[in-house]
Amino acid sequence: MNILLIDDDEASNAYTEIILTRSGLLSTLNVFRNGEKALGFILEEASRQIDLILLDINMPVMSGHEFLEELHQNKKNIAVVMLSTSIIEEDEQAALQYSFVKGYMNKPISFENLQKLI
Repeated sequence: MNILLIDDDEASNAYTEIILTRSGLLSTLNVFRNGEKALGFILEEASRQIDLILLDINMPVMSGHEFLEELHQNKKNIAVVMLSTSIIEEDEQAALQYSFVKGYMNKPISFENLQKLI
């Protein structure tokens, strides 16, 4: 799978990369520390196949919620799984209003939960 990981937490990103690599599902991984840079990558690399986006909610520059709205406005229908340490139910409900959001996982991700979603 070609995966984008959008999260500003370096330690979490390192752990997520290990889990993805060990899963055997990973072909390529592009990591971005804010949604604005990731969105630019998606729009500039429109011909590149992206199978999954793992997206944090709380980030500087562009939050996960703002990123989802931009994907929607640009008619990008890429599967997204939200990653968060938030236990606020409204965060999950807001994310799941988009049809391309396929799940919501608490960080750190686990191999078992990743397999269930994929």
